[in-house]
Amino acid sequence: MPETEVFRLDTKDFDANKCYEFALYTRTTGRWPDEKYYTTNPMKYLGKWISSEEWGWGDNHGGAETFEKHRIVLDYAGKSCFREVPCPQTGGKRKTRRNRKSKKSRKGKSRKNRRKSNRRR
Repeated sequence: MPETEVFRLDTKDFDANKCYEFALYTRTTGRWPDEKYYTTNPMKYLGKWISSEEWGWGDNHGGAETFEKHRIVLDYAGKSCFREVPCPQTGGKRKTRRNRKSKKSRKGKSRKNRRKSNRRR
């Protein structure tokens, strides 16, 4: 599998409007703060970022990142890495209920008239 560059992101680095992938890094180059991280592991699609959690302190410290598709618990060795990817586009015009059902199958009052009649009671 080809090697992919990944990034060790902090909570402040995530954007709720962007999508991410996850993998544990397998190799590093350079020295801190110019260190780069690479992985040969398959990337796991996570979707958009939702929230972060942290717990404990010292050796008992831990954390997790919650995304649309998965929740990633950060590993003790600090090898959790992420990569920003384009979000998939939802295609086409969405069909509404009115478009799917024929007029004959709808029974009773229209939605607008139902609301008016409920207010009078």
